Amino acid sequence: MKLPRVAFFLYVPVAAIILLCGMWYIAIPDSVISDLIENSLKDGNMSIQVTHLKKGLFFNLSLERIELKKSGNALLSIENATGRINPLSLLMMRLTLYFSGNIGGGTINGRMDLIKGKNHVGLDIRNAHLEEMPFFVLIGLDGKGVLSGGLSLDNGEGNTRLDIREMALKSGVFGGASVPLELFDSARGAFSISSGVLKVVSFTFEGRGIYARIKGLITSGATNLTMELMPDRTFTASNPLFYLLENYKVSPGFYSIPINSNLPF
Repeated sequence: MKLPRVAFFLYVPVAAIILLCGMWYIAIPDSVISDLIENSLKDGNMSIQVTHLKKGLFFNLSLERIELKKSGNALLSIENATGRINPLSLLMMRLTLYFSGNIGGGTINGRMDLIKGKNHVGLDIRNAHLEEMPFFVLIGLDGKGVLSGGLSLDNGEGNTRLDIREMALKSGVFGGASVPLELFDSARGAFSISSGVLKVVSFTFEGRGIYARIKGLITSGATNLTMELMPDRTFTASNPLFYLLENYKVSPGFYSIPINSNLPF
């Protein structure tokens, strides 16, 4: 017996919903989603570890922790994350995960396309604390600050940005050159990522009476950067630190400091 046309059009979406729910609850175990997230990072030096992922109703899930690690040590950690899978992506044999959580005392929202051979990652971070994220100590930003920023990557290429306020960093040493990071109270940067090379599009530090910008590239963990310091004349006269930077003085009020070192990851 043929179904009435109205009944047919009701049957199709109901059947599709039943199919999707069956795929979600039966065909896709919790461990499969955890594995997809952990395998989404294609970098032999670093890894992602997921703790206590649980599926919920209506394609929702919860994750106790997502950690970015190097050699077993946490660099960044997302706590108490919740997420949802786009059910339409199941029909395309891929998983699109939207998630949010806590990071460094702030919040993070993101999207990950989890499909073998291809991936997209988009992140937005608000009001996280530098001192609660070991990654920043490793790159030489040791101290306090409130970070907001974002990241967008397609198959490992894309761009990232950051904005740090209420900053109080310690002086850093890079490749034998001492960089007076303690002079600045805010920083802002934009970077592009392509073929394993991070290019500094724009990166500036600001303090009372002093300004600096960084330019250059980071390739496979090796930095080839230059910091250009531009202090006010009164700032230079009242700060004896600049006597130690005479070797980097190019002209009155302008210093150029090379930052050449190898990052530990």
